[in-house]
Amino acid sequence: LLEGALNDYLEPLLEKEIDTLLLGCTHYPYLEPLFKPYNLKLIDSSRSFIPDLIPLLEGRVEYLVTGHPLFNGHNAIAIP
Repeated sequence: LLEGALNDYLEPLLEKEIDTLLLGCTHYPYLEPLFKPYNLKLIDSSRSFIPDLIPLLEGRVEYLVTGHPLFNGHNAIAIP
């Protein structure tokens, strides 16, 4: 089901012969394995802003994460 939806979204882009795709939402990296058959370079936007965000939030908020390694040791509570 998910692979079919991904193919439907990517088909028009692949017809334009794209070679790079920006994953514009923080949860998209979890789908990276599904992109492998398309041979695209993936740019993970979450890796770009998370390191900058941590110092701004440190000590001000409590964040809940699903195990993202960039949050380890930063007052995060892991959600199994």
